[in-house]
This record gives sequence, C-alpha cells and structure tokens, in this order.
Amino acid sequence: MTYKYFKKIELACNIGSDVLVVRGTVVGSMTLNPIVLETISGAGLILKTFSEAKNFKRKIEMCQFAYTT
Repeated sequence: MTYKYFKKIELACNIGSDVLVVRGTVVGSMTLNPIVLETISGAGLILKTFSEAKNFKRKIEMCQFAYTT
C-alpha cells in the first residue's frame, strides 16, 4: 500500500515539475516577460528539488525489498 502511495507521489511531483517548467518557458516567451518565466519555472524547480530531497526513489525501493522478503 505504501509502495503505491510513494509511486503516485513521485509521479505527481515529476509531472508537476515538468509541466511547470515547460509552461513557464512557453508563457514567458509568449509574453516576453522574464518575471513570469522565472516565477513559474522556479516553482517547477522547487518542486523537483522537494521531490529529490524527500528521496522517493529510495522509499520505493525499500517498499519493494520489504514486500519481497
């Protein structure tokens, strides 16, 4: 059960950060406003950093190991 939870959280963080970075780049280039580009892309980078700091990949591996043993 925790395996599925961590997989969902990791997937949501990865997709969310990717979407924010891409959307920030597109919107920033359309409006020619660097502030918009920095804030939206910065939010995506912060989300990615949060995901890496929580180390979801390690938690997923530990859940798999615990299940198999």
